[in-house]
Amino acid sequence: MIKLYRRDADGVLHYHESWTDSEENLVVEHWGRVGERGESVQFEIPEGVSEDEAVEDMLAQARKDGFAELSRRDHRLIEVQYDLEDSWGTMDDLAVRNKVDALLNEELGWHGLGEWAGSSMGSGQMEIAYVVVDADEAIRVVTSALQASDLPMYSRINVQADEPDTD
Repeated sequence: MIKLYRRDADGVLHYHESWTDSEENLVVEHWGRVGERGESVQFEIPEGVSEDEAVEDMLAQARKDGFAELSRRDHRLIEVQYDLEDSWGTMDDLAVRNKVDALLNEELGWHGLGEWAGSSMGSGQMEIAYVVVDADEAIRVVTSALQASDLPMYSRINVQADEPDTD
């Protein structure tokens, strides 16, 4: 997957990304305003074209239109935290963590905001981390997604001020 961004003169950040679905032999293009679901289209990957070439071909016009990959310093790490009754968490807590992670990774991705960076449980807390391009919008999407689900609401969300320590 390649994610490109462009900030317009009015300060609005837009995304344009592409990835492949190897099982279906498709390349997907997804674009919109950061924080909104945007639009997407799928095309079959032509015979003799690699997945990497298909993704680059899909993004060629966006690159010409000024979209580019953001540097690591343009991302923030947010941690969605839950307080646990048991110091190290239970199997039920792990099941909740996996469900929350799946929901939020999906929502943040489809809103052009970011993706899962890792998770942990212990010392009475459960954390699920995401690398995002707009922390305020990411928190709005996280809160909305959890409110609309049957999953528990987080205890707090921490935003890392420095560049995330991820690849």
